[in-house]
Amino acid sequence: MIALRAASAAATPTTSGVARAGSAKEVGELVQRIESAGEPMPAAIDALGALTGSEATKALGSLLSGGLPDAGTDRILERLVEHPRPATLDALEAVARHRRPGARVLALRAIAALGMNDGKLAVSTSKLLAGGLRDSDARVRGTAASALGQRFERLDREAQGSRGAKPAGAAPKVYEGVVDVLLLAVARGVPEAARAAGLAVPEATLPRLHEALRGLPLSATLDAYDAALARNTLSEAAKLDLIARLGEIATPATKTFLSTLIAKARFPLNSPLQRALIETEKRIVPRPAATNGATP
Repeated sequence: MIALRAASAAATPTTSGVARAGSAKEVGELVQRIESAGEPMPAAIDALGALTGSEATKALGSLLSGGLPDAGTDRILERLVEHPRPATLDALEAVARHRRPGARVLALRAIAALGMNDGKLAVSTSKLLAGGLRDSDARVRGTAASALGQRFERLDREAQGSRGAKPAGAAPKVYEGVVDVLLLAVARGVPEAARAAGLAVPEATLPRLHEALRGLPLSATLDAYDAALARNTLSEAAKLDLIARLGEIATPATKTFLSTLIAKARFPLNSPLQRALIETEKRIVPRPAATNGATP
C-alpha cells in the first residue's frame, strides 16, 4: 500500500492545478509506467492527461492506438472528455469503432468535446458523431444524437446572433449530410434523434421530419416539435404550422404539452404564436375515461 501511494504521488505532475507542458523525458517516463504495468496506473494516466503540449498529446493518441487494457483506454478517454485535444482526433475515430460499446460512447463524448470553434473541425467531428447514429448499441446512438442536438442548438443561437440572420434553419449547407443521417435515425426510432432533428432540420426540410416521425410514439413528435418551436431561426409561419399539426393530433398528452408551453410563456403575450397555442389547447377535448367493462 505504501509503495502504491508513493508511485501515485510520483506520477502526479503538479498539485497546484495549473496546467503545464511536460518535458519529453517526463512524458516518456509516464508512458513507460503506463505500458509496463499489468493494469495501467490510473494516477500515471491522470498525470499525463493533465500535461499540455504536443508531446503529451502525441503520447495520449499513441496509447489509445496501442491496445491498452480496457481500463486504461477508458481512463484516457475520460481525460480527453475533460481536456479535449484536436490532435487526438484520428485515434478517437478509431476508438469510435471499438469492440466495446462503453469505449465507443466515451470516444464520441471526447469527439463532441472538441467543440465548434474551428469550422472544419466542427464539420468533421459532426460527421463522426453522425456515424455513431448507425451504431448497433442504443447507448452509442443516444450519445451521438444528444451531442448533435447540442451542436445544432448552438448553431441556431449563433445564426440568430449574426447581423442580418434570416430564419432559414440552423444548419449550414455543410451539415446537410449530417441532417440526412439524423432524419434516418429518427425514422428508425432512435429516441434522442427526434429532439436533435427538431433542432437541426432546415425549414425547407421540415416535411421530411414529419415523414420520419410518422408511425413513431407520440413522445418522439413532441420532443421534435418542442425543440423546433424553441428555435430562433425558424419562421413564425413554420411554427404556426407545427402548432396546427399538434392540434390535429388532439390527444390528452398533446393538450398537456400545449398547456406546458403556454405556462412557460415561450412566446410573447398576445403574439400570433401564443394565441395559436392557447386556441389549439382549448380545442382539444379530452376523451372521457372508460368505465368498467367498456372498451377504451
